[in-house]
Amino acid sequence: MSRTEEVGRAGACEQQIRRIGRRLQAVGQLLDQNPRRLIPPDCEGATAGPSGLLLDVAELHALLDPSNPNGVSQLLCRYHSLAGTVSGAETGDEGAGEKPS
Repeated sequence: MSRTEEVGRAGACEQQIRRIGRRLQAVGQLLDQNPRRLIPPDCEGATAGPSGLLLDVAELHALLDPSNPNGVSQLLCRYHSLAGTVSGAETGDEGAGEKPS
């Protein structure tokens, strides 16, 4: 893989990670500021009025599932692997991309 391809793939991973972060941040903000608006799918009889939002628990689970190739865990691993390779290529640092001890 060329350096340009590595940079592109690292950038794509970073964008996905940021998108997930914004999604989690939005849910967290609603949980913190106005939990009455969120309704879990299995909560019978819950009402949140016209501005209520159905909380997609399956989506959140998928984002945090370590076995999901598009989940945050594997994306972060892929990102660090690519970013370490790109960073090491830029600086000549042989230790770039290694896991912290």
